[in-house]
Amino acid sequence: MLYVGPRIDSDVHHTWRRDDDVVEYLPKRWQEYVRAPEKPRSLYPPYIFNPAPNGITNRLDAFPEKGPAGSDLELMQAQLLDPLNISHAIVSFDVGPNPGVSNVEFATELTRAINRWSIDHWLSGQDERIYGSLLLNTQLPEEAARDIRELGRNPRIGEALFVANGAGKPLGHPVYHPIYEAAAEIGLPVAIHIGGDTFLTGAVTQTAAGGLPTTRFERHSLQMQPVQHYLASLLVHGVFEKFPDLRLIVKETGVAWLPWFLWELDAAEPILRRESSWIRRRPSDYFRKHMRLTTQPLEEPARFQQLVELLEALGGMEELLCFSTDYPHHDTDDPDHVARRLPAAWWDRVFYTNALAAYGWPDTGHARIRPQAGEHAR
Repeated sequence: MLYVGPRIDSDVHHTWRRDDDVVEYLPKRWQEYVRAPEKPRSLYPPYIFNPAPNGITNRLDAFPEKGPAGSDLELMQAQLLDPLNISHAIVSFDVGPNPGVSNVEFATELTRAINRWSIDHWLSGQDERIYGSLLLNTQLPEEAARDIRELGRNPRIGEALFVANGAGKPLGHPVYHPIYEAAAEIGLPVAIHIGGDTFLTGAVTQTAAGGLPTTRFERHSLQMQPVQHYLASLLVHGVFEKFPDLRLIVKETGVAWLPWFLWELDAAEPILRRESSWIRRRPSDYFRKHMRLTTQPLEEPARFQQLVELLEALGGMEELLCFSTDYPHHDTDDPDHVARRLPAAWWDRVFYTNALAAYGWPDTGHARIRPQAGEHAR
């Protein structure tokens, strides 16, 4: 291993072995709704069918004897937590589009059932390295805020998680502000995981500019597009001014788009100030203070040093990146893959200390290797 210190994995996907595991947490009325013999209801919104490589989206070796990949803690320990020296892992469902089901009442109860299942089966002493995400029903932001206040104080909950964009508005829109208010109130970061809604046919938002992508190639290559709109809207609607302690973590959208995006926003600052009374600092200053991005997937230019040159041109990227594997998906990133593509002087921040700050965790004294400034991976 290139970096032998502890690692925080900010994006691990877990799931249930069978739908009944979650259905059992629903109120009786909704259990009967799901299990109706004339037409059983799915726990998922309708998907666009874009076949994955070899027909699956997960590593073949990550499937336990029974159940889907990500459903077996012992296998996750053997493949991820133990060999990779993971000190903290955020489990964030696979990938949690369930709040996008069309029945709004059902979406609320289903989201709560999923969260209770996760707390009971993954966050109740099974492994002290594992922390969870609190899935949000964004169709009803007031209910999501209530759930944050009720469940988000659990010390094993690491973040509040946006997946399906149920209200059909960019995520800075005031309709979502009750969520940010509740998260800031209890000191819980908010995570945005694009990818959970880019393949939903039933979502009320268009996640790419031209409409729903029709191929996996389009969906995969455009996943950063909706988050750019979301982040710009956070500025325009003053989310970081209204909630100055809010922390935001953006997952699985790549990283190379951020330099030009922040340059564009900073260049447009005079126009932004004219259109919004909430723009009171440079856009890039807001993002440096409030936002972090996960490393998976890192872009792969012809020479990996080109990615470093781009990131260094922005400056300060070593303080914005948080390591993630995306386990157990087929494109899981090995830590050495990440380390080889980033300067060694960044490693301690990217693999460990940036996520500590993003999640508000104390440094418990894990021994860490700190490369000399200026040292780079080869």
